Amino acid sequence: MNKKRWLLVMLSVNVVLLLIFFLSFLSAGNSEKRKSVQTALLNLNKIPEIKSVEISGGGQSVLLEKKGNVWIGCDSESGTLWPVDLQTVANFLEKFADVIRVYERASSESEWKKFLLDEKNSFKVCFKNQDGNEISSLFFGMTDSLSQRIYFRAGSGKSVYETQASMSSFLNVSAAFWCDPFVYPQALTGYERTKEESLLRHGQIVAFDPSGLEPYWTFVKRLENGSSCSFEVYKNEENYTVLPKLIPGPAFSAEDADALRALNYRYNLSQWTFERFLEER
Repeated sequence: MNKKRWLLVMLSVNVVLLLIFFLSFLSAGNSEKRKSVQTALLNLNKIPEIKSVEISGGGQSVLLEKKGNVWIGCDSESGTLWPVDLQTVANFLEKFADVIRVYERASSESEWKKFLLDEKNSFKVCFKNQDGNEISSLFFGMTDSLSQRIYFRAGSGKSVYETQASMSSFLNVSAAFWCDPFVYPQALTGYERTKEESLLRHGQIVAFDPSGLEPYWTFVKRLENGSSCSFEVYKNEENYTVLPKLIPGPAFSAEDADALRALNYRYNLSQWTFERFLEER
């Protein structure tokens, strides 16, 4: 390719890139001109009424339930009950109650699928009260990679909206995201978060049936508030699987104690964590 032809090719490429930049800028500008309103995805005053949150999408789901002062979770993958990370659920509710600016993109149900907001493709978040009645439900669809905005609709309406995708990290159905990460969960220890951070962390929540197996090691840990944790540990090829049993102390209400006793989750520990775990005997 001679020099003149090479320059023509490069000029063409630059023109195309400039055109793409101009169109994206124009699109962003038009977006700002669309009808917009400041609102919150969740009414702040409704938070005390929330007793359960169900998050579902991609054929998977996670249910977070508040029993007294204890949040417990259940995911469709493991099928077990586990303690919810108190900081994560608090951040989640706070983020959804933030006042944000939203832009209306469509007003017809026929346009839901284009934004991945139909029942099959959307991500649903549903808040319910003590009686199981719906407080609010939201459906989230595709995220615009250019503007980093997410499309959503309210369960009670047909309009499609877009907003900054600041809440998208909470659209997660993994137990690993929602479960309390500590070997001695905060709901049982009663520790402040800063103190809890010094404790050992467990690995992934797993589906594990110990029937017919003898535990490799057992251990009981007594806590400062009169509670205790008992552990059955099973050896695997690469790590260890732990079956914890939470035993709440006398200061817990009957409802809180029942919720903690009902937990039946299992998780893996790495070799390194298990060795640290042994040191706590």
